[in-house]
Amino acid sequence: MLAALDLNSGEHIAAIVATAFLGAAPTAVDVDGSVDMVFTNLSPNCALTVGCDETVTAASFEVKSMRGEFRRFFNQRSTKIGDSYETSIRTITDIAGEAQTEIRRAADALRAKTDSAQSRNIMIIVHSFEHLAIEVIERLFLSHLLAPPGDDLDEIASIWMVLYPSHVVRWERSRQRWVNLGTGAGTIGDPDAIDSFGDVLTASEQLFCETYCAGRQSAWAVFREDGLLSWRQPPESSIRRQRSRNVTP
Repeated sequence: MLAALDLNSGEHIAAIVATAFLGAAPTAVDVDGSVDMVFTNLSPNCALTVGCDETVTAASFEVKSMRGEFRRFFNQRSTKIGDSYETSIRTITDIAGEAQTEIRRAADALRAKTDSAQSRNIMIIVHSFEHLAIEVIERLFLSHLLAPPGDDLDEIASIWMVLYPSHVVRWERSRQRWVNLGTGAGTIGDPDAIDSFGDVLTASEQLFCETYCAGRQSAWAVFREDGLLSWRQPPESSIRRQRSRNVTP
């Protein structure tokens, strides 16, 4: 079942993240045009965050990834070790604003595919080589920087944003607020440090691919310690300039 998840769009990452924070694996995934993932048999606390209760027992998820050029670059036959790729540094508010298009596409899909027996939830997957937030580089909390969803999304129980590989935030209708789930804290590659959220998530992605992906390449694997590409953070001086100017592409 899990092998049917779309690797390039990050549906497998959505399944990993939702499973980690809901404490249960999906009971169904899309193979015939239905919703992307369905979760049932959740604990009371987890069920509340995704809009489930005594009468609504299934949480449906629609997954969208923000569009970008890196995955096309990665999947080109000519891409080889030694190639480089550059991306602009932006703010999380800019990226979240651009994500509204995908959020509403997901909401429309949920309205068409679900009924009152299922809660409606959205997960947006962001590849940091395509949409890189300065707050992600600095490993900051994000929830206080995000605006509440619009009134046209009142029936959506939760909206998740995964800024892969280090940050996850979730809007919870039940509490009317954004919540930080993964913050990127920790020191990647330091054997004496407690694993950061990003370490755990990239290791989980690697295990998923080894188990279910049958040799397919993952453009999300570049964040692993043994990834095809190496992450090089821009100089602090350029980060300061970007922060002060609030430059967008």
